[in-house]
Formats: sequence, structure tokens, C-alpha cells
Amino acid sequence: MKKIGVGFASVTELEKKYVNEALDDSRLSPSIFVRRFEKEFATKHDKKHGIMNNSGTSAIHIAWKLCEKQKDGMTKPKSLYLRLHLFQPRMPLYTRA
Repeated sequence: MKKIGVGFASVTELEKKYVNEALDDSRLSPSIFVRRFEKEFATKHDKKHGIMNNSGTSAIHIAWKLCEKQKDGMTKPKSLYLRLHLFQPRMPLYTRA
């Protein structure tokens, strides 16, 4: 059986270059890479804007706000515990089977 090592990183020269570019930009959030990702993502999906988030919770919160603005409900998987509903009690919350 092959052993899998823990605690080692394999970083390519290209990855090092990108990390250094981000550090040289002196702005980690939103960095040049974040802005580029948002633009390319929006273009790929024929949308005007794209938004990158730091976590799934942030993404859910933005989706929640958009649904609220459009007076729409939000559908979630059964397994997803959504604490945001405590802060947005008037928003309809539907559960998928």
C-alpha cells in the first residue's frame, strides 16, 4: 500500500509567480486575481457582474439578500442548516426532498 505523506507542499513555479503577484499588488481582497475571476465568470455566464465570496456562508447570505429583494423564496437541501433564517424570518424558506 502506498503511503500518503502529510505536511508537504508541492508548489510549481507558476503558482509561486501568482502568489508573488498577489503579494506585490499589496491588496489581497479584492486582488487582481479576484477581479479577473469575477469578470471572466460573469462573461462565461453571459452576466453583467460576478461576485466571488470567501465562504459558502457568504454566498448563501448574498443569495438570500437577492431573493429578499426580488420577494422570492429560497430553496435549500434538507441537510443544510441555515442560521440566516433566524435573521430573516419573513423570507419564505422551502426545503427540497
